[in-house]
Amino acid sequence: MPLTEAQHAWIETAQAKSAEFQAFGEKMSVRNKEMTEITAEIDRLTSELRDANAALKVTWDSDAGKGLFKGKKRSMDWMDGDSDSEVDTVHDLTGKYKVDEKAARRVLMLHEELVRLQTRMEEAEYEDPVTKKKAKVFSPKDIERELWSPLVMAEVLPSNAVADKYSQEAQVWTGACEIYGEILEKHTEEASEFEGAKRALRIGMDVVALVGSVGAESIKAANFDAVSMSAADKDLASAAKKVAPSERTPAQVSLLGKLDKLEVAERNMAALSVATTVVNGGLKVADKALDTPDAKLGWAIAESVYEALGEAASKSLGLAGKQVATSNKALSETQAFKTSIASATSLVSYGFKAGKVVFRVNEICTAKDESGRKKAALGLIQSVAGAIGDAFAAFDRQDGKNDKGEDVTGTNGAWSKIGAAVRTAVIGASNAGFIAEHIYKAQKSGGLKNPSALVGAIGLTVLAPIMAGVFDSLSDASRRDLKKDDKGKEEAYGKGAQRSFEESSDDKAGNRLTGETHSTFTDYVDQSMSSLMPDKDDESAGAIDKEKAKEQVEAALKSLPELATLGTALLSAIPSGATAEEAKQAIAERLSKLEQQEKEKEIGNFSKRLADDPQFKESFFADIKTQSDEEADRLDKLINDASPSPEELDNDEKAEKSVAALEKLTNEAEACNQKWQMVNTLTSGGASILVAALPVAGLVVAIQRLAMDTAILVRKSIQLNKWMDNMALTMGNHSVYGPAITSRLSSAKIQVSQQSLLVIYAALGVASEGAKLGDCTGAATGISIGVNMARALTEFGFKMHKEAEIEAGWQLYKEARANPGDRKRARKAMRWNSTLSKCVLAYGIVKDGDPIAKEVGRSCGLTPEILVDGKNVCTKVVKYFETVYSDDPQVKRRIPLKKDWHPGMANLSLDSWLRFKAAAIDRAIPSMSQESARTTDIDRFMAVLEPLIGRDADYSGVRDLKFPELNPDPAGADMRLDPKYREFLNRTKEAANGLIAALRAWKPVNGKPPSDSDQKWIAGSSHDGMIDVADSLLAQAQLLLGEVSFDIKQLEEREKQDKAREAAALEAGKQQLKAA
Repeated sequence: MPLTEAQHAWIETAQAKSAEFQAFGEKMSVRNKEMTEITAEIDRLTSELRDANAALKVTWDSDAGKGLFKGKKRSMDWMDGDSDSEVDTVHDLTGKYKVDEKAARRVLMLHEELVRLQTRMEEAEYEDPVTKKKAKVFSPKDIERELWSPLVMAEVLPSNAVADKYSQEAQVWTGACEIYGEILEKHTEEASEFEGAKRALRIGMDVVALVGSVGAESIKAANFDAVSMSAADKDLASAAKKVAPSERTPAQVSLLGKLDKLEVAERNMAALSVATTVVNGGLKVADKALDTPDAKLGWAIAESVYEALGEAASKSLGLAGKQVATSNKALSETQAFKTSIASATSLVSYGFKAGKVVFRVNEICTAKDESGRKKAALGLIQSVAGAIGDAFAAFDRQDGKNDKGEDVTGTNGAWSKIGAAVRTAVIGASNAGFIAEHIYKAQKSGGLKNPSALVGAIGLTVLAPIMAGVFDSLSDASRRDLKKDDKGKEEAYGKGAQRSFEESSDDKAGNRLTGETHSTFTDYVDQSMSSLMPDKDDESAGAIDKEKAKEQVEAALKSLPELATLGTALLSAIPSGATAEEAKQAIAERLSKLEQQEKEKEIGNFSKRLADDPQFKESFFADIKTQSDEEADRLDKLINDASPSPEELDNDEKAEKSVAALEKLTNEAEACNQKWQMVNTLTSGGASILVAALPVAGLVVAIQRLAMDTAILVRKSIQLNKWMDNMALTMGNHSVYGPAITSRLSSAKIQVSQQSLLVIYAALGVASEGAKLGDCTGAATGISIGVNMARALTEFGFKMHKEAEIEAGWQLYKEARANPGDRKRARKAMRWNSTLSKCVLAYGIVKDGDPIAKEVGRSCGLTPEILVDGKNVCTKVVKYFETVYSDDPQVKRRIPLKKDWHPGMANLSLDSWLRFKAAAIDRAIPSMSQESARTTDIDRFMAVLEPLIGRDADYSGVRDLKFPELNPDPAGADMRLDPKYREFLNRTKEAANGLIAALRAWKPVNGKPPSDSDQKWIAGSSHDGMIDVADSLLAQAQLLLGEVSFDIKQLEEREKQDKAREAAALEAGKQQLKAA
């Protein structure tokens, strides 16, 4: 019977496979023989190479110094185990450098021996038994993975010493750039030509939003008792309006006063809202104007439209006032209505001037030279300072009639004068040259190192201390510029501020913006406080007339009843016969003491009530727990959305939801870190300094809110950190994919400061209740920013930081592409350009087949369907890569392909390792040789690791159990600053390093097939099954090493912060002693 076509095809296939099997056997025979000899040579060279590379240094003589100062030498290690600090021949070997010729010759000779091994592998051939043709035994990928990469990973050779052809790092960079290029091409097709300018406008909108937030909070602060009225009090006040004035009780009169203030505050906030909406509308119109062909013309059109809208807004308020005057003359004459219209006009101007910042920033970035940039910076400073001045003017009360129809006097422009003084102070204290160059360099390089400095540079951080006295320190980076007098001493603040002023023809300091002249900053203070001082022309101008001063103080404070009670105390502080300057100094000192007394009284009353009133205390903690639970539930839902199963990822809708949830979680983590940084700044000086930084108005409420937000933020931080512990398994610092993996986590881990927490609780007087707060959070404790004004600044700073990251990532990519062969730049770009880092991992998963990259991909839930689909597979991996890692720890450790003989899941424990070796000998087909089971080094390092990370190889679980991030006892020491924690990390790192080297050196081979078995295989060829297991364990060990290295870096940062806090506390103590 003839064979069918299918049977013919099967026979041909079988014959071809048989020939292929024979050829493979011949190739493996030659390969094994070569690798045995090559491995012996590598083992011989390893210790010599490590010693020779470590001994070589490169030194540079810096440029000669001037005068008595000599230039300093600098040096770099040829290899130190950190590819970012050791020498890169392209990046670092510039200028006049020196090396020790003997050490360099030794390195070169040993490297030449490695090159000879490389040549041997390139030339190795075998003969195909069927075709009798010669073929190569080793591919370039084989040479890279068998010779060069193991030496780099084992820190025997610096990465820089390997040629691009055999460097996994260089190949990954090239491959990732190809994928990135495809994504860029698609983006270019869709992006606007004026994308950069439009991003600047978005920043401008964020500026306006910040101004609106700060302005609204300032209005609330000025009317705190009114804004905080309960609903019941509002109802009682409304009812009191119907009662005849003569029959009202004192309580009703007080409530009506608060209600009037509330109505004024609400009108002001509504006006501010309208103003910021108009300004934002102007910016959006400006956005569309930028679609003109000429970008410069577009900016000019944009600013013209913006100014027109701002002017229209101001005019519309004036028109509204006239309409009311026509329709309701009585209302238009009231003090409340006149004040609200004037305040609204000031607030419109406030928001409008602040919004113009964006145009001045553009001018700085596009100016042709330093002079042009400085001129633009002066305009920027004027915009911000003018906005601040208008904000103060909004608090002035106008002359008019009260609700009884009686004439009442306003503040006579007192707030406007103070605003003018503050405006001048801002201009005077701002170094235009520094601001201009800071913004220009940040925009040009994309390398913004200090986001808070940029926020400070555009003047916004001065808003907060002026309004609330909280964040002075944040503006220091761009404001203070004290000069020294002839004796080398720093001059006072007012004189130091003159650095931003020029001398005019009459030798008086002149304002560069207005042309006005003045002697010192204190001249403007004199103007704003003129009502407190005697007439300059008075015969007794050298001394204070107490009676006259008293009359003037009372007149100045007549319409500010909340300050009137201070009048007598302030006047009593003036020494008899004091000059105007001495009087001002005495008043300032007395006011400071009164303020401190008021704060201590408020805090004391709260602490006493907390101790004496069980119901109040229970309610306080119950509120914390309720809000903490609500926030925890919200985060749990996000984490659940971001943790789909691999099967759910097949559904596009669920996959997109997962990616969106992941981004929200990452943003939550980064925002938490931003808030912690601000909190650490606030609390660095101790509880007394914190209290001194906060305003008197609403002090207890503000600190109560801090305590409540403390519990919420710490619970949030704990949840997010647990989620990121899962992600931290991908911190493969010792993999070529380490920089890409690092980019997702480098700034995400939240560092909760227990010291800051104790400062807040000490300020509130609830330090002894730390355990109770711990119960509310389910962890120890933590804090958050409790003032909305601070939150607005935090969010703005975060947005600026993200904008800088985007720009920096693009600039780093361009620099790396422009410098081929510079692997330091390439690594930096892969680390900080988030899109490029995803492309790196896509290349590793799809094209390079790297076990680390595959482990990360599997942890992300990338399905086999995605990976086998050849169409746009890399871009699909980029899209899906941001999916969160599975909560199942076994998913993170699973081996590439489950086999029947496997005794479970392979993990980093001696027990698991011994069981796999035994199963490979007894049950695997083909079986592993007995010789391959002799793994002394691997066994030894597994034995060392097991007591450190546990039998389940749960490093993070053991770490958090032995050394929790937050001490369960809030008054206890930071357990991660215990020397035992550093010892634990160092021992784990050493064991992981040793295990990696041992696994890389291990080459398991097949044993002899049993004589009575039907199964046949080639003895001595590679045992693929155990190679897969070793690859999985190697990936796990590298991931462990990466996580431990990350923890060591975090510990170093923690130790640095702890030292800084100690130094700040010491300095604060010195200052307090000095003040006392």
